[in-house]
Order: sequence, then structure tokens, then C-alpha cells
Amino acid sequence: MEKTAEIVLTGSLQAAGFIPFIYRAAARHKIKGRLSSGPFSVYIQATAPEMSIKSFYEELLANNPAPGLILFGKIDFSPSKKRFESFEISISDKAGLFDFPAPDAAPCEKCVSEMKDKNDRRAAHVFISCSLCGPRYSITERMPFRRENTPYGKLVMCTACSRETKNIKNRRYLSAINSCPQCGPSLYFKGEQTGLVEGDAALKAAKGVLKQGALLAVKGAGCFYIIADAGNDDAVSELRKRKKSEKKPFAVMAESIAVVREFAEAGSREEGFLKGRGAPVVILPKKEGQNLVSDRAAPGLYTVGAALPQSPLFALLFDEEIRAVVFTSGNMEGQPPEYINESAWLALGGIADFFLFSSIEISGPLEDSVVKPYETGCLMLRRSRGDVPVLLNLGKTMKHDVIGAGVRGDGSFCLVSGRYALVSGNHGYRDTPAAAKAYASDLKRLSGLSGFKPAYIAAGHEDGEGEGLLENACAAAPDARRIRIKNFYAQFLSALAENNYYGTAIGMILGPGREGSLFITGDFDRCTAAGGFRPVFVPAGQSGTGDYRGAAAAALAGTVSAGEIEALFGSYESARAIKAAEDRDGMFSTEAAVLMGAAAAITGACGIAGYEHERTEKMDGIARSFKAGYSPGPYPYNITRKQGAYEIDLVPALVEMAKERGSASAACGTARFLETAAEAVAVTAGKISGDTGITTIALTGAELTNTFFLDKLINRLKNGGFNVLLNNKLPPGNACVPLGQAVYAAIKKRA
Repeated sequence: MEKTAEIVLTGSLQAAGFIPFIYRAAARHKIKGRLSSGPFSVYIQATAPEMSIKSFYEELLANNPAPGLILFGKIDFSPSKKRFESFEISISDKAGLFDFPAPDAAPCEKCVSEMKDKNDRRAAHVFISCSLCGPRYSITERMPFRRENTPYGKLVMCTACSRETKNIKNRRYLSAINSCPQCGPSLYFKGEQTGLVEGDAALKAAKGVLKQGALLAVKGAGCFYIIADAGNDDAVSELRKRKKSEKKPFAVMAESIAVVREFAEAGSREEGFLKGRGAPVVILPKKEGQNLVSDRAAPGLYTVGAALPQSPLFALLFDEEIRAVVFTSGNMEGQPPEYINESAWLALGGIADFFLFSSIEISGPLEDSVVKPYETGCLMLRRSRGDVPVLLNLGKTMKHDVIGAGVRGDGSFCLVSGRYALVSGNHGYRDTPAAAKAYASDLKRLSGLSGFKPAYIAAGHEDGEGEGLLENACAAAPDARRIRIKNFYAQFLSALAENNYYGTAIGMILGPGREGSLFITGDFDRCTAAGGFRPVFVPAGQSGTGDYRGAAAAALAGTVSAGEIEALFGSYESARAIKAAEDRDGMFSTEAAVLMGAAAAITGACGIAGYEHERTEKMDGIARSFKAGYSPGPYPYNITRKQGAYEIDLVPALVEMAKERGSASAACGTARFLETAAEAVAVTAGKISGDTGITTIALTGAELTNTFFLDKLINRLKNGGFNVLLNNKLPPGNACVPLGQAVYAAIKKRA
């Protein structure tokens, strides 16, 4: 007996790919009915036997195609008088469906196969794409994502390409960016002393100069990159010299997972991350004894950032001679990446020898996403191309639309509407005019989604914190009221919101900030301090510099002799640090970063961190290199309770590390300290749980990027009976603040 069901699917949905997917599934299950649309949603009236409809619905939820993403589904078998004789598609341009621009997607296997087939009409077409892959958000000039709202609107499709987009059985049905060599964008090669070379000759010229050791600026998906032959020591060294970056690691892109495995350890799980939607950079252990990639690519690290081709253009640069390239964003230090042809030619001429341009205009700079696997998941370190914008299902409907303005140090924002949160990418470099322009442009673009009318703007509580971002948000929503929330509290709430948890939880914020690293208990209404680390003295002039040798010396003073301290840090003037501590010439800090940095300085793992994540990455790698067949156990530490809050004192651990420096390896000392810190945090969480009865804990903060520490901490907490919540789609730290800000305001003001 036939029945009719109403099906609602909501999320990041696009006509290209999604309509034929539903159409084919309906045919397989012999569904009659009608497909229509609304903002972020599709509505399906389905007529068939009840079991067929249920199987159809389950298939839609389990197998939705990239680049779309179903976040919420509902089926209702309420009686309906409507009966259908076929499956109808009724999608109006004005219906609001597919307003949401999906993130960019790396080339799919079918497109790569066509591109490499010399007999295919798209052979070697560097702009090949289909409804399931290719640029999306990076080229969306305005909403919604349709051909006329992208640079492809200026190109006229040939008859063959146009025919494909009108055939619902074709993989390129409704594709907004369909093209071929006859009607697609143009590729250009240029050097200071060379003329302009176009088309296939441009690609050939680019490959030629790479083989000669030149530095090539390539307009990729989202921005310009500077690349060099990964196996050429001289080329990689020259890139470091010109970028003025002696230590910061370069990522390495390879043609295939097989090539990645020649220089990095990558199992099937890591392969899945490498083949993510946008082909992110994945932090992997280096392979011992490899000789494919120059040691200058990631000096001093146990890991390397590996990636697969993010676009067809990059895939076509590889051959038997060029099997891997190092790549870095096309920018000077402190500036956003270049993404416009003319400005890139002027700004990057001092770095690149040659340029590979395309005629496709990028709407705003997007670098690669960077992820790092840990034991039970994968951390997002930088969320950008391929993961921007991200649409999150909040699990409950908010009454008001809200903008989370973000925080200095990240430059992203969040829009909350209904049951969804839309989080932008990291605009970074927030103190530059270019970054401010990118933030404002992106906010204008995304806030133009159907029906978004913000009633509130949430921003940092601290004076001057993110004020520039707040000004941009206010310009986009001049009638919205402002709400303030402290950044550490917003970080905690973001982990709750991303996991759809709205009860009371313990929070451990392990990052920098005015409040330091601390334990709290709370929910979306309020929070209370529950503990933290014993303050460690940081000599004047060293806070935020990445140099924690002074903090280490000050912590050891009075317990370890001045001579021993001087011996630990070599030529470093430890006496000055000790004197500064005695004179109180500096400040006290409870940041986990200071304690971890002091430990790294004592073991020699990292005396001075010259770039973001250097110290955490080095401590992580060196701890994992500890291969002892025994567990030396944790260092000593103390936990006391003062004025109702717990205080973790890790200074005894630092002292013990210093005393055994001559007899224990840096790997042993680092591993023991990280295990000690994990145990101390877990034990303190247990004490707070015993006092309050709370068994859910949210972890956030930049120190979690040390996955050796994170794995130890999670295991101890789970063994202690905790439900552990972390950010998964957002980086832990400042990048998750806008989500916490926005959801806090939406809930706080829902009445």
C-alpha cells in the first residue's frame, strides 16, 4: 500500500550534485513525488510503499554527495491527499535553495582521470571540474552560488558544455563552473625577462623552470603560492632566504598518496584526512631515512605537513622528475596572501622567479586548511580553503540572529540564525588594511544570506579586544545591540555548542589570555572559576616573545643553584632573569604556555619559539621519539585548594627536570613532563567533579595542539569517567571564540 511522506533535509546544500543525487535515489527506490526548496533546505513529498520511502530517506542521510552536507533530516508520514504519478523537480531561482556557498573541493577521481586521458576532450584541462568538485566559495562574488555570480559568468559555455549542464543524468548537471579547453579560463606564464606564454605552453614552461630549481608563484585555489622542487636543497634554501623564514616549516605537496608515503608515515586513517574535501595540509610523522624531500623543508621537526593536489593545475605540475613540491603562501611576513594577479606580480617579484597566472578572479584570500591527527580524532589547526565557510547544526533553534565578531589573533566571525551557525575563515593579519578589508568583505558577503537580520553582536569583554572586528560587524548590522563576553568563556562555550551540549560542564582552557589557563564550571548562563596553575614569573620584556628561558630560570631560582641554572641555558644571561624575579621586574602568569615553554627550555626541546606552534610541535615530536621500554612515571607536583579553587603547582616538576638534565634525554624529560601535566589536570578535574557532581568536561586552548599531551589527557579523563568534549571543526583557541560569542548571545537574549 502506498503512502506519502514529507521529508525535510537541511544543511549546506547545492543544486549541482544534490538534485541529481536525489533524483537517482528516487528512481532506485521507485519514489513518486515532488522536490522543492527553501533557505538551507529541500522539501520532498514522496509517494511509495512505506518501506521504500524509509530506505530512500536513509540513503539520502547516509550518502549525500560532496560538496553538500546534510546536517538535519526529518520524515513525517502524516496523511496527505496529494498523490504523484512521477518524480517532479520544482526548484525556483527565487526559492532560496542553495544560497549557502559550499567550500571549495579538490578534484574528484573522475575529473583527474579525464584530465589525464589524452583522448578525452578535457585532457590536460587545468580548470576541469564537475558538480562534485572544484572551486566554490573562493570564487563566489555574491550570493547565491550561481554562474553569473562567479568569474565564470563572463565566459560563454560551448555547446557541448552547455548540453552537459542540462542533462540530469550527467555528472555536470547544473554545474556553475563547467568548462573545457575551448570555453574555459586562460592560463599564463610570465617571468621578469620572458614574454607572456599562454595555454598548454604556459604549463610546459612552468614545469621546465621548476626542474631548473626556480621559484614559481602559482595562482592556486584561494591565493597565490610560492613553490619549489621539494628535492632541491638549493631551491628550498633560496625560498627560505627570500621569504625571510629560516625555521617555519614549508608544506610538501605530492601527486599521490604513494608519493606521500615516501617521505611521511601515512596509514589508511591518515589517507582519509589527506583526501579530505579541500585536500588539507595534514601534519604527519617524517619517514626516517627518506631522501625525496629536502631536510630544509621542515628543519628541526619530527613532523612534516603533507598534502595532495588542491586543484587540477597542481596535479598537472607533477611528472617523473617533479614528484613533490614545497609550497608556502604567496605573501611577505605579516601580510595576507596575494590573490589578485596585478598585485601579486608587484608584491612577490622579490620572491618568485616566474609566475603562473590564471584569468579566474578569486573573491578573497584563502590559504590551505591544516589538520593534525590525534589518537581518537583530528584537530583543526587552521580552517580555511576547503573548510570555509562551515555550517554547524546547533541542535536547537535560536530565537535571534546574532553575529559573533571574533577576537584579535584570529579575525574570523560567526553568524547564528535559527538552529545553525555559519563560521567564516581566519582572516588573520588583522592589523593590516588588507586584512580588515577581507574581514569586512567576507562579512558582507555571508551576512547577505536569505533572511539574516542580526539583533545582537557579541564581542570580547576586554577593553580594546577585537574592537576593529567589532567596528566591521557594527557596520554590517548598524541596528544590532552589543553584548560582551570574555574570550576564555567563549572558548569554553564553543566546545559545548559544537557538540550540541547545553548543560553544565567543567571547562579547562589551556591557552594564552589575560586570565591565563584556568578551570571553570558553568553553562550558557554563567561560569565560575574552579582552579588553575600556580603563577610563574616572567621577566620584563619576555611575555609573548616565545622565549621562556627567563621564566624557567626564575622558576628554578632558590631551589637550583645559579651556576646550575647558567649551565642549563648556556650563554643565556640567567642571572638577569633571577635578578628580575627578585626585583619583581616583570609579571606573574598562569598560562600553560609559560609552564610548557619553561619545560621545553630546561630539556632543550625548544629554547626560543620563532613561529606559531613551533614549541608545541617540537615538544610533541620529541616526546613521541622517547622509546624507552619502561615508564619512568610522572614528576612531582602539588595540588592545593585556595579560596575554593584548586591550584596546580608544576614547579616541582621543573626543578626535578633540571636536576636530571645531565642523566636523562630531552625526549625522556619532555615525555615525563607532558604526562605529569596531563595527570595533574585530570586529577584536578576529578576533584572538581567530586565537589560538583559534574562529569562532562570541555577542553580548549592552543596547548591541545600538542597531541602527545592531548592523547594522555583524554585517556586519563575518560578513565576517570568523564564525557570529554573538544572542538573538531574549529581550531582550539581564538578561532573558536566567535561561535561561543554568538551562541551565548543567542541563548542569553532568547527571552
